[in-house]
Amino acid sequence: MTDDKFVENVSEEKPEEVRETDAEQGQDEDFEYDDVEILQATVDRKLREIADLRTKLSRARSDANKKKYGDLIDFLISDIVGYRTVISDLTDAECDLTDLEYDPDRISDYDSEEVYEEYLAGLDEKDRDSETLADSIRNDYCDDVLEDVFYAVGMKILSSEDLLDAVADSDFVVTELGRAAVMEDSLYDLIFSEAEDEEEEDGEPYETLKTKSKKKGSKKKSKKKGSKKKGKKKK
Repeated sequence: MTDDKFVENVSEEKPEEVRETDAEQGQDEDFEYDDVEILQATVDRKLREIADLRTKLSRARSDANKKKYGDLIDFLISDIVGYRTVISDLTDAECDLTDLEYDPDRISDYDSEEVYEEYLAGLDEKDRDSETLADSIRNDYCDDVLEDVFYAVGMKILSSEDLLDAVADSDFVVTELGRAAVMEDSLYDLIFSEAEDEEEEDGEPYETLKTKSKKKGSKKKSKKKGSKKKGKKKK
């Protein structure tokens, strides 16, 4: 696990232009408050659904129905834990799970995708739209958190000679680093202009490598342009 304090401290050390970009892309307080309201409303709805399912479970006679209702209850409890965790992060409030009878060590034996599809199918149109919106807000928030974590890890590596040596020993990490670097326009010319000044004893000439990477880069970028981020927030 990544230390939360470490992520927080490194994020604060971002260059000024990066912080300004983050601020422009971030949400204002009112928008975050709207997000919290949407997430909390979703949690409240799921709690009502759990109460209803528990009533159905107590009246169920067949093993199939008992498993069906039990799996849905377990799924909704796990889902609420995720939503409350995000709400807690957004509001700096304690994440209280005592009312859920949640056991983090319990391993469920159901297919989560199958149960989720069954759950969505049972919602009316209004609740399904609400579910989709809340899920997109949660996913976007988690994506943002992951980006902060990756940035923090990257800065930690750059500031440690031991970690840099360890990274250099990993072919996969070095390859992915190189792939990311040549996809960044501001680094591309710098990388190859310096490389051309160096005398290469083995391998292909850098001019050949540059041409090949340019082709790969343009292909990647065209694909990226056509993609859309799932679950964009709505104001």
